Amino acid sequence: MVVRTLGVLTVNKLFALFFGPVGITFLSHFQNVLRIMTLLQTDGIFKGVIRFISGDNISDVERRKYTSAGYLMSMLVVGVLFIALILSPSTYFKEFYPEGKRIYFLIIVLISVLVINTNQFFLAIIQSYRRFNVFAKVGIANVVIITISVVIGIQSGILYEALWAVGIGHVFVLIVTIIIVKRQTFQHIYLIVNKSLPFKELYGFVIMALSTFLCGALADFVVRLYAIDLFGALETGYWQALVKLSDNLKMVFVSTIGVVFYPTVSAYIANNQKSELKKFIWKFYQLNTLGLIVLFVVIYLFKSFIITLLFSDSFVPATEYMVWQLPGDFFSMLSIPLMYLFYSQKRVKAFVLIEVAGLLVYMLFIFVLVPIFQMKGLILANMVKAILVFLAVFFLQSKIFKKD
Repeated sequence: MVVRTLGVLTVNKLFALFFGPVGITFLSHFQNVLRIMTLLQTDGIFKGVIRFISGDNISDVERRKYTSAGYLMSMLVVGVLFIALILSPSTYFKEFYPEGKRIYFLIIVLISVLVINTNQFFLAIIQSYRRFNVFAKVGIANVVIITISVVIGIQSGILYEALWAVGIGHVFVLIVTIIIVKRQTFQHIYLIVNKSLPFKELYGFVIMALSTFLCGALADFVVRLYAIDLFGALETGYWQALVKLSDNLKMVFVSTIGVVFYPTVSAYIANNQKSELKKFIWKFYQLNTLGLIVLFVVIYLFKSFIITLLFSDSFVPATEYMVWQLPGDFFSMLSIPLMYLFYSQKRVKAFVLIEVAGLLVYMLFIFVLVPIFQMKGLILANMVKAILVFLAVFFLQSKIFKKD
């Protein structure tokens, strides 16, 4: 976890030093493209696979059917999204490649997405077995390799080459993942293809991920384009520095949830252990809430030092927005475990309702607040959304906090 965080922070630091706020803007934009191309798989299909194969009473044959169905569905999604990328306006991605070289950008994105998809498939299998030591090894290898790739790519001083290095690094990540996984005894990675594969049982997870795709990653992409057009890449870079800080915090948090929380609650639900489930969630939230309060107070007190350390002193103007950014991050991170619980419970309608309502609130407040507060309006809109989403999710999951 520590190595992974340091690796991500190093990549951000390199882009900040070499390219300034503009570099952070387009690093976020490029990573958002990769996120859009893999979100349906990682947050939908593979979570469904983990949900169904985490129980103790499922047979080896059924496990293999779910893993096979999940991987085949994920490759179909990659194909559809890549076609959509080819057909999308080139103006959305003009900073990612030199004039007349769009084909190179498309090839790099396709290769990156294919290997990220396969790597995430392996990680889903590892998580379902709750083999946390193997998961940690793969995670460390991932960050170290991507960091080395960026260090090499950034030497040219050309922004698009440094961005390409981020994508190309994932190829070497997959190679290392395969080497690590081959040394383990995971029987269900081998795929089978037949008519009895449980595709239909994974559809609900795809729908939940689709709502996250439309209301999260794609919405972020559109809002960032709006900010670049309205405020310019430099001013947007200050905002994106805070978003990067938030993403780093959430990465550590979500990694814990992905490795420990989600497989554990999925197993409790699959085994119908309701009492154990409530105890686990209660304990998790007691520790989690206190820890987050302390963390965000410390970040705010040392905000200038932290921003300079993680990026550079040219990003200090971003600190004026942190008083509004951090409360949004706090409530967003409180919501994440309960949103994961919707996956484990297969409560598709509730999950989609929250995602859509959150997007509508976000867009409404952007429309109202940006003309008044300029860039700060985007951050205020996100804060309001995070608070309202947490209250809604807590209400819908309130039974889990009631004593038997």
